[in-house]
Amino acid sequence: MTEQSKDKITKIIKALLAKAAGTDNENEAAIFAAKAHEMMERYQIEVSDVLKDDPVDRSKPYSATSSSPSYKKHLWVAIARYYGCKTVISWKTHTDYEVHIIGRESSRITAELMYPFIMEQVRKEGRRIAPEMGLKPEASIRDVANALVLRINRLIAEQERNQPKPATVAGKNALVVTSAVNQLMEQLYPRLKNVNGRGIGTNSAARGAAEGISLNRQATGGGTKMLK
Repeated sequence: MTEQSKDKITKIIKALLAKAAGTDNENEAAIFAAKAHEMMERYQIEVSDVLKDDPVDRSKPYSATSSSPSYKKHLWVAIARYYGCKTVISWKTHTDYEVHIIGRESSRITAELMYPFIMEQVRKEGRRIAPEMGLKPEASIRDVANALVLRINRLIAEQERNQPKPATVAGKNALVVTSAVNQLMEQLYPRLKNVNGRGIGTNSAARGAAEGISLNRQATGGGTKMLK
């Protein structure tokens, strides 16, 4: 594929991702994102190729109500953090809330693309182990999701311990991104409060299932959509 052809296809993929992020219709968003995935895999194009400019901003929020399954919110927050974003939960009413993610464009889109891929694995594993746990599928899916949240949180802690030192180029770049994200959060949420999360219950079967769930979806043979 020539460089000119690659640039043309990259623009189409970027437009599809923009449409996925810009629509309020979940079915339309899924169709646009799936088409973008298909084109990236067919033409061996990575998200990093699509998003060469990487501005720090806030994405369209994940919306839910107090009656929605809480494991979906916990998993969405964990995935967003795992891919380098920060999250804020904003209550619109006593029953309706939104989860905002703030970070580089590549990190935000990576999280948005990975969430349905990871959630489908959670559902599959939850249904698989439901009989041996003596639970209904939805309860088993919840347990696997909660176990995966704990696993992701451990991985995040490992990432933070292994971050490059500020003296390196990578370390300095990380500090610049962190500073930009913090500044934006201060502008958007001047009265932001940190709240400690509640403990999450799980069990050995769910933890075992969660360990087998992939957090990296390859678009080509040499890379993944996980961008740091």
